[in-house]
Amino acid sequence: MPFEIREGSGSIFENDNKKSENAPDYTGTVKLNDELYSLALWNKIAKSGRQYQSVKIQPKVEKVPF
Repeated sequence: MPFEIREGSGSIFENDNKKSENAPDYTGTVKLNDELYSLALWNKIAKSGRQYQSVKIQPKVEKVPF
């Protein structure tokens, strides 16, 4: 039985395939309202020197194999 993401849950993993400085440090998927969303997370440092994480969430688009 394949892995299925449960409602209100998800996973995020370190991005081992960063191809540029602007690529996210972590990527993942979350399920909300029966829809899958892609997550991207960047480790940042504020001007004050305090560390924080910036997050982007957008509807997941499945890649079409050619």
